[in-house]
Amino acid sequence: MKGRTYLLHPVSTQSTAPEDHWPHWEAAVRWLLAETPWTFLLTGCGWDSGRFPRHERLLDLVGKTPSHLEALALAERCSGLVTTSNSLAMWSLVQDI
Repeated sequence: MKGRTYLLHPVSTQSTAPEDHWPHWEAAVRWLLAETPWTFLLTGCGWDSGRFPRHERLLDLVGKTPSHLEALALAERCSGLVTTSNSLAMWSLVQDI
């Protein structure tokens, strides 16, 4: 389990503004980094990732996935994903990720 990589897509700007999302994402990411050995890819567009911790196992790709296709391609290569209830979450079920 140590070598796993997970996609984190905490904000869907298609559904609501970043400030209206679940307020506990930062705490959840800090917990994941403290309690697991896994690597996390932080993705999305249209919001500031500066509120998340800088960490060697948290790769900040926010703003570097300009379309949903990039996020889907990254998710396909990951062990799993943690996201909002958006199309990425639905897609992961269909893909059995």
